[in-house]
Amino acid sequence: MGQNSSLTYITQIQNKFKEIVGNKIRQVIIAHVQKAKYYAMISDSTPYISHKGQASQVVIYVLIENQEFRVEESLFYINFIETKNKIKERISRVIVSKLKADLLDIVNLRGQAYDNAAAMIGCHTGVQQRIHYTILMPNLFLAQTIR
Repeated sequence: MGQNSSLTYITQIQNKFKEIVGNKIRQVIIAHVQKAKYYAMISDSTPYISHKGQASQVVIYVLIENQEFRVEESLFYINFIETKNKIKERISRVIVSKLKADLLDIVNLRGQAYDNAAAMIGCHTGVQQRIHYTILMPNLFLAQTIR
């Protein structure tokens, strides 16, 4: 075995270690958000050299422990979202599916903020409005059913 093969092995171990630690930290943060119940989300995307966007998600929540309030802010990495055409529906679906995958109830989402694109914040058809409708649709259906 040459030197190159041992370097590759060390890199694989380091990557696995980072993945395990990252997943544990993520689980702790998600548990805090679930305990707090209500949260707000800030999402930002940055164009990448390959013409695909890299999106990040910041979740802000208030944690109450022993009658003390703590405002926590945690950064979640979502995914690479292709923003070449800035498809609002696709971006909305990715954000909502990521929240669901993290077991964060979208009904408890109390605030949204977006940066970097008019497509994200359009008041009628932007990502923010689409996610808002995703939250409201079950309630509207229930209200119509009761009538």
